[in-house]
Amino acid sequence: MGLMSKSSSGGMDESVRPVRTVTGRPIIDQEDIGTQPRRGRLMSAAIRILEPHPLAQQSASGLPLGDGTGMEELVDLIRPLFARERMLTRWVAIRGALLFLDMSTPDDESWENLVGAMGLRRAADPFTNEMRTELLPMKDTAPPAAQEHVLGLFSSIALHVADYERVSNMSVQAVNSDADWVRVNEAVGLDYIAWVAVAMCRTNCIEPVLRMPEPGMLERSGWYTDPLFAKAERFWDGTDWTARMRVREGRRNIEVDPVPLR
Repeated sequence: MGLMSKSSSGGMDESVRPVRTVTGRPIIDQEDIGTQPRRGRLMSAAIRILEPHPLAQQSASGLPLGDGTGMEELVDLIRPLFARERMLTRWVAIRGALLFLDMSTPDDESWENLVGAMGLRRAADPFTNEMRTELLPMKDTAPPAAQEHVLGLFSSIALHVADYERVSNMSVQAVNSDADWVRVNEAVGLDYIAWVAVAMCRTNCIEPVLRMPEPGMLERSGWYTDPLFAKAERFWDGTDWTARMRVREGRRNIEVDPVPLR
C-alpha cells in the first residue's frame, strides 16, 4: 500500500470493534487485521439481500438484466447497505463482485453458461461475420434503450473481469489513476454488484460466498480494520470511510500517509 510513518496516535484512539452485524445479529467472526476483508463480506451481504428476488432465481435464467429490465429495483435493494460507506462501493464491485465472478467462471464453459443465464449469447454478425454479444431471442423483446443498457453493462463487466488479474495486483492509488478503472464509480459499482449477484444466484454459485461472515455494523466513528485489505486500520468518520490510515508498531498506533479510496 505504500505506507510510510507520519505520526503517532499513541494509545488514546482505541480500535473500534463492532458488536453486531449489519442485520443486527451478534458478531461471531470479528473483522480484524488479517481476516477476510470487509469488501468481500459486503458483497456476500448484497447476494443475501438479492437471493430471494424473482430475478435472482434459477427460473429467471435467460432474462436480460439492465436498466429497464429490473436493474433499478435490485440496486434500490442493496443501496442502503452502502449508505454510510459509499466510498467503498466501487471497491466492493472491483475487488468483491469481479473477484467472485472470476472465481465462479474458471473456464470457457462456465463463462458461457453464466452469459446464457443472463440472457445473452455470442453470435456472428451477419454482415461482418465477426463474433458479437447479443440478447437471446425472447417472446417479449426489451425496448431498444433497455437492450442497449443490458449490452453496455455486460460489455463493461466482461472487459473488466478479463482484466481482473492485472488490477488485482495494483495498488489503490494505481487503480484510482487508471483510465480503464476510474470509470467504475459508485453508480456503476452498484450495477456491477447487482448483476454479478444475480448471475451467481442463477447459476447456483453462491454456496461458498454465503459462508462468509456478515460485515459489522458501523455505529460510531473511529478506527476500524481497513475494509479493503485488512492489513491496517482506516478511519470511519461516521458518514464514510476516509483516507486516514494507521498501523500498529509495538504498543503504539502510527498514522501513515493517507490512501484515498478514490
